[in-house]
Amino acid sequence: LNYLSKLIMQVENQPTAKVFYVGVKGVIVIDDKILLLKRSSKEKLASFWDMPGGRIVGDENFEIVLKRELIEELGDVQKVSVQDLLHVFRLPYDVEEKYGLLLLFFKVTVAIEAITLSEEHESYRWVHKNDIAHFLTSEEKYLNDGVKKVLQLAFA
Repeated sequence: LNYLSKLIMQVENQPTAKVFYVGVKGVIVIDDKILLLKRSSKEKLASFWDMPGGRIVGDENFEIVLKRELIEELGDVQKVSVQDLLHVFRLPYDVEEKYGLLLLFFKVTVAIEAITLSEEHESYRWVHKNDIAHFLTSEEKYLNDGVKKVLQLAFA
């Protein structure tokens, strides 16, 4: 969390304070493969690859957010356990007028029998650790910098 503290201090020391939503993403790795979701054509950033997760609502903690979002976006997910914080990423644009978004990527262990996607996503893909470099090159225009960094860190 030292990295997060430094990032927060940088934001607080800016001349005009900005308000940020906080989003929590689940980095799911099973059998040396990482799960990626492709955003629906009806959503903002259509066709971009993402990881399951969403914004903190009310006084939710990280684990509650991830459990709620994983069930909402993937269907029948069991035994959700939040592990290490892998990366913090600030979107380079506002998600609403004057509101930024800070994304926290946590490694998560889960039990998944079958994936049933929500309407937010049109497909999913398990990318093997040996295919990450090729995926980063072939899908570069559909990956934000936060997801790119997490793909590089997930198997480190």
